[in-house]
Amino acid sequence: MEFISSKIQKKKIVSAMAILALVFVAAACKDSGPFVIVDGKKITESDLQKEAGPQYDSLRREYNSKLLDLLKNLAEQRMIEKEAKEKNLSPQEYMQGVMNQVGIPSRQEIQSRYDELKKGGQINEPLAVIEPKLMDYMMREKKQAAMMTELARLRQKYNYDIYRTTVDVAGEPVRNNPSASITVVEFSDFECPYCIRAQTVNHALREKYGNKIAWVFKDFPLSFHQNAMGAHVAANCVLKQNQEMYWKYFDLLFSPTRTEATLAGPGLEAAAKQVGVNIDQFKACLENDEIKKEIQEDMAQGEALGVSGTPAFFINGRMISGAMPMEEFTALIDEEL
Repeated sequence: MEFISSKIQKKKIVSAMAILALVFVAAACKDSGPFVIVDGKKITESDLQKEAGPQYDSLRREYNSKLLDLLKNLAEQRMIEKEAKEKNLSPQEYMQGVMNQVGIPSRQEIQSRYDELKKGGQINEPLAVIEPKLMDYMMREKKQAAMMTELARLRQKYNYDIYRTTVDVAGEPVRNNPSASITVVEFSDFECPYCIRAQTVNHALREKYGNKIAWVFKDFPLSFHQNAMGAHVAANCVLKQNQEMYWKYFDLLFSPTRTEATLAGPGLEAAAKQVGVNIDQFKACLENDEIKKEIQEDMAQGEALGVSGTPAFFINGRMISGAMPMEEFTALIDEEL
């Protein structure tokens, strides 16, 4: 969290917001924004969107992400100003009061942190030498935690919320707790190597948060993956019989030890037998065109939400694109919680 603590910083935020707002207006009316002319013909953002495709989508996502960061900073500033005014304090006095409530680290806390850092190979100096720096670091850490806790209280008090998109998850397979307040929607492709890599983080997140989250899967087989659509059809045919068997099948298709043969016809059937489905029903389902239509509906929804590659995730409607480290997810989930 980067907190705004001066009038200069505040002016910078407002200035940046004004610039971004102008860009947003220009984007909303694409033909009235920046353009170039070739042989008397105007080339606009609309043309760029049609021609650049995924590159344009990536640019828009980056813009939206930066805009959201600025909006969140400005919202924090507004909440602090309101709270300070209510207490008849300046924002600086109010913040200082929050910081003053932080206690000095105890001897036991310092020793424990020192042992932890030394064990991890991050420090080698004796405690007596490094103690002043370590205490300073721990104080800053405590102050940041105190400010985070106070901001969490202010978000609740002032009904803070952020923009999020709506992802239709009706009828989709779900893991963990279907009734959880946090829903993670994964758009993935069984043949995508990045999607396989992401499964390690996905599993760790489901273990960490347990019943606090609902984990939903939506199909997004990419056209240039030869076996992807067939694998997604097969998985949905398993789902038609039993959701528990579906997740076992899902894990087999996304196993880091799977081979190309796993996603071919005989491999898909062998995996289906392994999880215990009725093979006759499974084979009949593979010929059902309605299954492919359901998958294409998932893909169409993903594209409408800005998904241009896999994997892509939505945490309560907030997008994370790509096989990102666990910290990217925990930051959003913790904020939602």
